[in-house]
Amino acid sequence: MSSLQQKYQDHYALFIETGFIAVNQMDTHAALALFKAAKHLDAENPMSELGMAYYHLCRLEITPCLNCVNHVLKKDPHHQMALAFKAMAQLFSTSQIKEGKKILEELKNSSDAGVKKFSLQGLEFMEKFVNKQAQ
Repeated sequence: MSSLQQKYQDHYALFIETGFIAVNQMDTHAALALFKAAKHLDAENPMSELGMAYYHLCRLEITPCLNCVNHVLKKDPHHQMALAFKAMAQLFSTSQIKEGKKILEELKNSSDAGVKKFSLQGLEFMEKFVNKQAQ
């Protein structure tokens, strides 16, 4: 680990959290820079990859989102946040909607409050928009 990495190691969580905020603020440049910096600090931590997945999901870039998520799921097939992002991305792919709904149904009872909320929001989105399109 370089001295620069050591110096900023304690800032990893701040880079991730600020990256998510940057995505929500549609600050593409900052979000990408923050997630890349976090990955440089700790390449093994899945949160930088999930940050990139969230970035792609919010831009409706489904294939890159799924690539990021699948990278995390290869290492940890039960990572609930990765599964939630995967399910949400699948709602935007007509051939994968059922699989996405199934994952969200399983995650809506998660002990992780954030995953539970995200899953419930995904199911609500599906009910309001995806199902109505099919009718």
